[in-house]
Amino acid sequence: LKEFTAFVSPEARPKHVTFQWGDAMALPEMPAQDVVLAANLICRLPEPRLFLDRLPSLVKSGGQLLLTTPFTWLDEYTPRVNWIGGSKDSFEGLKAILEPNFELAATKDLPFLIREHSRKFQYGVPRGSRWIRR
Repeated sequence: LKEFTAFVSPEARPKHVTFQWGDAMALPEMPAQDVVLAANLICRLPEPRLFLDRLPSLVKSGGQLLLTTPFTWLDEYTPRVNWIGGSKDSFEGLKAILEPNFELAATKDLPFLIREHSRKFQYGVPRGSRWIRR
């Protein structure tokens, strides 16, 4: 088990902020939260539906769900049968899963550049989305 440290600005009222770490496909029971963030996670889970189906119980009514994903499905992480939407551009499939319980409020491309070494970089453009729990 690795140890991580998170810093929260005093203006954010740190007593009201909690962080959880665990298996996204087998999250423990917990009270619904005001905000849930899942960053670049969905296309790295063997069974992303296990996580996505749990989200309505994790976000309070009126709360926010913040997702980012590049939808770079790879068989080494997720068997093809479990790819959301069945294709590499799966935002419509994600919407179909979330819309019964969430309203899409905004989307935004979130480009990143990772320097792997002095001569190699990785460029990606995950889609960010903000959802409001019905």
